[in-house]
Amino acid sequence: AIDSYDELTSKPMFMAFSELTIAARRDPELAQVLPKKQKSFEKEYKNMGMELFPEWENKPIAYDVVMHLTLYILEVMANDLNPPDPTVRKLLIDQLEAKIQSLVAQPRDLK
Repeated sequence: AIDSYDELTSKPMFMAFSELTIAARRDPELAQVLPKKQKSFEKEYKNMGMELFPEWENKPIAYDVVMHLTLYILEVMANDLNPPDPTVRKLLIDQLEAKIQSLVAQPRDLK
């Protein structure tokens, strides 16, 4: 799943959406429309995630933490004008995967 989202963040459509998100901060009309579209995307993404990873269904808070952690790391790397070199990038993704695995194994109070 991380690899799929990482690939998605390298597509021109993702970059266009990122630019629209930034533009919405100054454009009132865009600011009204874009959050609704983003919520719709997040809902579909969550539904897809629950289908792919049914073990998260009874842990909605843990799932949200994992989802947002993944989105924030991958989206920031995608938008970074000085991204890390490939070795560091791979280590970052490996650390993300390890953190997700630890949350799967012991979600603690993230139920």
